[in-house]
Amino acid sequence: MPLRRSNVDTDQIIPAVYLKRVSRTGFADGLFATWRTDPSFVLNLSPFDRGSVLVAGPDFGTGSSREHAVWALMDYGFRVVISSRFGDIFRGNAGKAGLLAAEVAQEGVELLWKLIEASPGWKSLPIFKIEISPPERCCCRSRLTITPPGDCSKDLTI
Repeated sequence: MPLRRSNVDTDQIIPAVYLKRVSRTGFADGLFATWRTDPSFVLNLSPFDRGSVLVAGPDFGTGSSREHAVWALMDYGFRVVISSRFGDIFRGNAGKAGLLAAEVAQEGVELLWKLIEASPGWKSLPIFKIEISPPERCCCRSRLTITPPGDCSKDLTI
């Protein structure tokens, strides 16, 4: 799902009014609750309303130390969040909970947005192979490799 917003803090991911549980489930309704009142918000639009990969703008998950933000994303069905920059606490909470927070270069995020928006429903079509490699010791970003179908000679690694 392409979330073309930057500086998304944990209060925007899940507002405080939804934090009445201590279990890790039951938070999907609160995910991006303020934005979801807008019918044109991407999470309200098919086929983006049921994705498992969120591609967000820079500075995702900043703000307060709120584990509930990770729980809400996972409860909704997201397993991966891709961004060019994450809040440190969010990244740590994601790792502990089993949500992959993959930090890639902003040009990779923008390319993914274009690919997703050009082919809505792409997850059901074998259009591109997308591989995210864990960061190496020398850098903190993951490597993103996108392979067009049937042509490994045109891999794009960011």
